[in-house]
Formats: sequence, C-alpha cells, structure tokens
Amino acid sequence: MRRVGAVVAMTVVLSACAGTTTTKTAAPPAGGTPTATATAAPEAPTPAASPTPTVAAPAPVRTTPVAAPAPVRTTPAPVRTTPAPVRTTPTPAPAPTTPAPAPSTPAPAPPATCSASVSNIYPSAGGGETVNVTSSQPGASFTVVAHYPSTAASYSGTTSGSGAGSVAFTVANVPAYTMVTVDVTVGGTAMCSTSFVTY
Repeated sequence: MRRVGAVVAMTVVLSACAGTTTTKTAAPPAGGTPTATATAAPEAPTPAASPTPTVAAPAPVRTTPVAAPAPVRTTPAPVRTTPAPVRTTPTPAPAPTTPAPAPSTPAPAPPATCSASVSNIYPSAGGGETVNVTSSQPGASFTVVAHYPSTAASYSGTTSGSGAGSVAFTVANVPAYTMVTVDVTVGGTAMCSTSFVTY
C-alpha cells in the first residue's frame, strides 16, 4: 500500500506540473488481485511567485550650476573718423631738363648810309665850292676829298643831330673844264661821292 500511495502521489505531482490530468492505474502487486484505484482530481497549480523587480536607484543629478556664457559684445567698435594728417611738405620741383634758350643776339644795326652833293656844279677855278652831306649817323665825323688831276685836297666836318653836314672849300687853280671827283666818308663806314666841273 505504501508503494501504491507513493506512485499515486508522484503521478499527482507530475500532473500538476504538466497542467494536464493524467490517469494512471496502479500496477497490481505481484501475485495479487488487481485493485481498482480512484483517479484523484487534479489540483490547481500553485502559481509561481513573481520575482520582485529590482529598481536601480537613479544616479544623483549634478546640481552644480553651469557657468553662464560670457556676454557677446554687440556694440561695434568705434570707427576712426578723423582723417590722418596729410603730409604737406612741398616736393621740390624737378630740375628743368631743357636748357634755357640763349639770349637772342640783338639785330645788327642797319648799315650806315650817306649821300653827297655840291652847291655849284660849275664853279670857277679859284672860286668857292660847298659839299653837302646827308647821313644816317647823327653826330658822326666825315671827310671830303677832292681829286684834281695832279693833286687831292681833304676837308673834314661833323654831322648834326639829324645826320646832315656840309663843308666849304676853295677850288684849286686848274684848267677850265676839269672834272673834279669828290669822295665822302661818314663815320668811317658810310661812303658816297659827288663831282663838279671847273669853268
């Protein structure tokens, strides 16, 4: 009987674990008459104990305040409005590269001029004669030379402020109808001549 009870108890436990109803007929004892065994009603399975969830303690929150960011400078830096002083030191003018023109040569004075004439174109031998001179040279000395056939007579004078002058002389005793040439020089540069014929 103990053996039969043990088998039944084991069957019940296994049935409870499997969650199904199992009918197991006990094996008859050796050499005996089989005995009917009532099937025990399955017992309600004992619910397994739910595991208690382990909640981890939250990590401590860092409460150290974060330093506020440095304020950003929003005001623009002042712009310098005063212009820099301009250097006013005068720059020396460059030396002229073109040589200065040479002073112009004064225009040469116009050549001196003169003209001569006699007061009497036919004077008598031994008579008087006058030579008139007109020149472009005022205040200049002049010479008058009368050329006779065998001799010459020289006279001198000075022109006035207008360049005019005259000289008087006596005609030499020469034969009648002798032509006498008279040369005049004024200022040493201007030359002119005239003539007369004795009568």
